[in-house]
Amino acid sequence: MYAFAALDNQHLQLLWDWSQHNLNISAGKLYFRLNPKLCMSEIRKMWEKTGIKEKFLEGDFRNNGD
Repeated sequence: MYAFAALDNQHLQLLWDWSQHNLNISAGKLYFRLNPKLCMSEIRKMWEKTGIKEKFLEGDFRNNGD
């Protein structure tokens, strides 16, 4: 089950301004595919900041960041 999904966004580079906003995900996880300008570090940061309990696996987020 996914709580947040970003799919096929050709210009997406940043996900969230964490100094201005908080986001808590208590159930579900993140889904990212085909976002060529989105770096893995941005996805990892969102994973950590939202409090998702499951382990982060980079293989789950392939096809992001050229």
